[in-house]
Parts: sequence; C-alpha cells; structure tokens
Amino acid sequence: MRRNALIDELPTVGGAAARRRLARCKSFAHGASLVVLGLGVSVLGGWLFNIDWLKRFHPAWATMKANSAFCFSLAGFSLWLLSPRRATALKLRLAQACALAVTVVGLLTLGEYLSGRDFGIDQLWIRERPANAPHRLLVRTAFETALSFVLLGLALLILDVKTNRGRWLSQYLVLATAVITLAAFVGNFYGIAAGYGIVSRASIAFHTVGALFLLCLGILLARPDRGVIVNFASDNIGAVLTRRLVPAALLLPVLVGWLCLAGEQADLYGPAASSALFATSLLLVFGGLVSWTTHTLNRIDIERRQAVEAHLQLAAIVEFSDDAILGKNLDGIITSWNQGAERLFGYTAAEAVGRPVSILIPADHVNEEPEVLERLRRGERIELYETARRRKDGTLLDVALTVSPVKDSQGRTVGSSQIARDITERKRAEEALRESEARLSKANEELEKKVQERTAKLRESITELEAFSYSLSHDMRAPLRAIRSFSQIVLTEYGEKIGSAGTDLLTKAADASGRLDRLIQEVLAFSKLSHQEIKLETVEVEKLIHRTIHERPEFQPSDADIEIQSPLLPVRGHEASLTQCVTNLLDNGVKFVERGVRPRILVRSEARGNEVRLWFEDNGIGIDKDSQARLFGIFQQLHPSKAYPGTGIGLAIVRKAAERMNGTVGVESEPGKGSHFWLQLPRGV
Repeated sequence: MRRNALIDELPTVGGAAARRRLARCKSFAHGASLVVLGLGVSVLGGWLFNIDWLKRFHPAWATMKANSAFCFSLAGFSLWLLSPRRATALKLRLAQACALAVTVVGLLTLGEYLSGRDFGIDQLWIRERPANAPHRLLVRTAFETALSFVLLGLALLILDVKTNRGRWLSQYLVLATAVITLAAFVGNFYGIAAGYGIVSRASIAFHTVGALFLLCLGILLARPDRGVIVNFASDNIGAVLTRRLVPAALLLPVLVGWLCLAGEQADLYGPAASSALFATSLLLVFGGLVSWTTHTLNRIDIERRQAVEAHLQLAAIVEFSDDAILGKNLDGIITSWNQGAERLFGYTAAEAVGRPVSILIPADHVNEEPEVLERLRRGERIELYETARRRKDGTLLDVALTVSPVKDSQGRTVGSSQIARDITERKRAEEALRESEARLSKANEELEKKVQERTAKLRESITELEAFSYSLSHDMRAPLRAIRSFSQIVLTEYGEKIGSAGTDLLTKAADASGRLDRLIQEVLAFSKLSHQEIKLETVEVEKLIHRTIHERPEFQPSDADIEIQSPLLPVRGHEASLTQCVTNLLDNGVKFVERGVRPRILVRSEARGNEVRLWFEDNGIGIDKDSQARLFGIFQQLHPSKAYPGTGIGLAIVRKAAERMNGTVGVESEPGKGSHFWLQLPRGV
C-alpha cells in the first residue's frame, strides 16, 4: 500500500509527524500479516509434504505444529483483509470467518487438554503412515499457543468493536496474548526445559513465538489511532518517553538476566553473585535511561518555555499593533479582536467577539464576505485589497485588507486572520491629487494649445522673415554689382584724369562692394540651408574632394599641398551640402597660415561605429581653447579681416549643413601647431 493512501485513511490525529508515524504503523501491520501468512503456509506445506526443515527451520528448534501453521495462515489472511480501514463487506465477512476458524481450532485444542480426550483434529494435516506417526502430544498445538489463538481470533472478530465506555476490547485480548507469548519467549530464551511449556508438555517452537509476536503487533498496529497505540505515536511528551522506555524495559532485563545466567552456567560465579550482578546491571541500565530521559525532558522543557515566550511576544505584537487585527472562523464569526481593532472600528473586544463580521460591512459590500469565506475554505490567501468598512457609530472608512487562512495542526483551514489598515486619509489625498492632476492636465492642454498657436505664428513669422531676408539679400546684390562695375569702369577709363587719390578711393569702394557681395552670398547660403529640403544618400567622399580641388584655383598644387589618404570611407549625406562643407574646411586650411608658409592639408577618414569621421588636418596658425567654443557661430571672426579676410560665416555654414545631415562638426587645435577639423556623418552603404 502506498504511504499517502495510508495517511489518507487515518483520521486527523496529532501533527504531520504523528500521522507519518501512524502510517508507518499501518505499513508494518500490513507487512506483518503477509509474513505470518507466508510462514503458516510454508510450515503447513512442510507437514503436508513431510519436509522437515519447513517445520522447524533449524535442526535444534522444535517444530511448529500443523494446526498452529493452519491458524497462522488464517489469522495472517484475516489481518491482511482487515488492514485497510475501508474494507468491503465481502472482505470483512471473509476476514471474520477466518478469525472464527482460528478461535474454533484454539477452543477445540483447549478442550482436548481440559477433557483429556482426542478430538482427532491434530492429525488432519499430517500425511505420515500410522506406524510412524508421532505421539499425539508431540503433534498437538501447545496449551499456551491454543489459548493465544483463541484470544487473537476473538480480537480479529471484534477488531472494530467499541464498548460504551470507549474501550477497544480487541487490544486487551492482544495484550493478554502478548504476555503469554513473552513468557514463552523468555522460557525458550533461557532454555528452561527442552520444549518449553507452562501448562502442557507440548513444545512451543521458537518461530511460533516469533509469529505470535508479529501477529500481536500487527493487530495492534492495524488500528494505530486508537487505544494504547495512539499514545505511542503522538507528539506529546508521554508518547516520546513511552517510545524510549518500553522497548528497554521489555528487552534489557531479559538480555541482562540471560547474560548473568550464562556466566553462572559457565561457573564464572555462583547464584548469589549472579543475582547481585543482575541487580547491579539493571540499576546501571535503568539509571542510564533515567539520566537520558531527564536530559530529554530538560531540553523539551527549555524548548517549551522558548515557544511560550515566542507565543507571548507574538501575542503582544498582535495586541498592540496599530493595525486592526481580528480573527474569525469559517462561519464569519469574530473570534479575536485586538486594541487596534477597538480604535479603528469603535467596538470593544467584549462587544465584537462572538458576533458576525457582517457588523463591519456596509450594505453595498455585503457580497464580499461569502466570496472571501469560500476562498478561505479552499486555503487561499487573499492579498491586499481596498474596500470600505462601517464603524460602530455608522460612519464609513476606507481600509486596506489582508486575509490569511488559519490552519490547525493537521493543516485544515479552521478560520482566518484579517489585518485592516485605515487608508481614509490616503484616499482623500489621492482624490485631491487626482483633482490637481486633472486641473494641471487641463492647464497643460490649454498651455499646449497656446504654445502650438504661438509656434505656428512664430514659424509663419520666421518663414516670412527668411523669405524677406532672402529677397532683400538677393535684391541688394544688383546695386552692389552696379557699384563695383561702375567703379571699375571709372578706374579703367578715367584713372589717369582723377589722380592717385581718386583711384585709391575707387579701388577701396570696389573691394568693399566685393566683400559685401560675398557676405550676402554666404548669408543666402546659410539661410538656404535652414529651409531647403535635402535628401540623404550615399556619397563617395573621395571623388567629391578630388572634384572640389580640381574646380578651385587656390587648391591647386601650385598654391597648396592637399594630400588625400585613400581610401576615404563613404558617408550618408547631401552632396551639395557636403561639397559646401568640404570647400569651406579646405578654404580655412589654405587661408589661415603664417605669412610665407606653404599650406599643407591632410584629408583622411576613420570609422566610428555606424558613423564616419572625416579629418582635415592643416599646418595653420592654430586656435586657442577659449576661441574654439564660439568658432562655429555665425559672424565669428577670430582675426582681423585685413590679416585674414573673410565673412565669419563659413564655419557656421559647415555646422548647419552637418546638423541637417544628422552629423556633427568639431576641432582639435593649439596655437602655432595647426588645426584638426573633423566632420562626422552616418556611414554610407
């Protein structure tokens, strides 16, 4: 039988450990029934087929009688049928028939002894010739064994019968049999006369004694949750002491007495010394048992006191907790009530305990409790949830509840503990917060609407301003070109007539108009970068730079050394915007060198993850750290225009173009050591 099935058969007695012990008892009873049944059948087979070693198992042992083997077979089979508590009606009747047969055989044998007559039942299973048949007393079951079979048969018959006083008579019958069997065992163990018997001259075999012991234990342990056995299997201190002391009290005196007797028979000492040694040995053995038991009791007492202290501490924590903690059974009746519950709900413990928990539930929440109780019966824990409860004065309050099942020592749910925390103030704060959030959200929506409106107006204005500036810049170029052209015509045709002073003024006017025209062109380029739509695609940088150098005279080898470190990695950008960036960076490298120094520029590329950084490294005059921060701003000129002419817009155009192409631009430089400009763009395919 499976252990879990055995545990399920047992009623809820003690804790889990006790139930496991009881299940082991039933397992032992089941096994004992099979062993006794097998022993009886095998010995009976020895008598039927005249196999001597099956009758006695050892040459020095007495034989188990045929009727004894027959009774053991029936008793073992009966116990096996009765081992499951829920035996069917057929099994029960069959088991009782076997038990009755055992009782009848035992009674008939006792009748033979008491009447001195032979009823002929002793030779039923013997298959020897009459001339060789043993004396009837040598094949008859011993008087003690027959009496034991009567008692055990009756015990099996009334195994589940209980008296009006709650007594189980079967157990008393089994204990009486155990006493008879113990006397037979001691006689065999001490060797008091060959073929030991108390009343009769018939012998009791050693394996007969063993089978009787097994049968007694099996019957007692078949129902381990009742009578004397339950006191052995429980968790209380009495059962612990019984499990320790009873085996020693039964076995040690027998063993010590046998050792003393063996020494006396070996002429090691006399009868007086043997008695003294026996008494001294018992004193030492039981003194040790008492000492061991005392140590165990002290340890258990310490653990008990610690458990009591922990229980009192836990009870104090619960009682004086600020939260309301109450207990209730599965019918919803309040069983405990702490001071926090008194403060929260207004009821005293005397007023609340014994009343239904529904006194705390508002009318619109009455459906909660049945569902909670149903979940508790299933052993579920109800996590923190928020609800409403009613105080004694009728006012409602918001609470957060946690409900946990309370289980007994057998693991059955018998009630619940409920922890309630007042969250009314928090709810009010949350409501106020929600209202504030709603007002803030509305204000944000209104603000967002105003921002969108003003942004739209600003974009309109910027578009108009850009269009105006573009138109203005474009329209200004016409008179500037006229001024420059007319100045050059006057210089060409009338230069000698107006003299050197006039010529110098006209040259300055032409140069100024040229510079202003270049400034307007770059402003137009910067403005164009801000609003034009660009399409990004893969650009072969190396081809673009070669083309730019070829188109610009100032970048030719006669005026500057520009080295390209091939291959340059392709980038993703806008070709026209990238051309403008490259042109301005190369122009800076050629322009900003010391007077008399030949410009040298190295162009290279490096991969940086999914991007490419293009370097433009020159041998120019360099830039100090403070000036680098404003270098890429519009109209930023770090040097006088007479020394290094320019508009201050070139690098601003580079920055704007890089941003439009999802890139960045920067510089690493020190005065007198040249500058390393870099342009970083997404990598091309």
